[in-house]
Amino acid sequence: MAPLDVMAGWRFGSGRGRLTPYAAAGLTSIGYSESSDFADNDENVDERASGVVLAAGVEVRLRRLIHLRGEMRFRQAGGVLGDQGVSQEYGEKNLGGLGAAFKVVFGR
Repeated sequence: MAPLDVMAGWRFGSGRGRLTPYAAAGLTSIGYSESSDFADNDENVDERASGVVLAAGVEVRLRRLIHLRGEMRFRQAGGVLGDQGVSQEYGEKNLGGLGAAFKVVFGR
């Protein structure tokens, strides 16, 4: 799975404090490929799906130009899974889900 996200967001607060919460929303494009040595060509999957992405987090200023971010991100894109294999057995239709990340940011 290889996502590509384009988001716009909003930073809450004045920006003068040490903590700055933020939220964002946008579009995602997720590439999904699955292949097997013993599968027929029509059983291999190489697809791309579009969907939504939502993010929320907080930025902590450590120094003037060094920040630490903690973020939760939710992605959902449909139309790739559910036609065959395990995803069909379990009724899975959408790619994506909930993820978390920590980032070190240098600059403003």
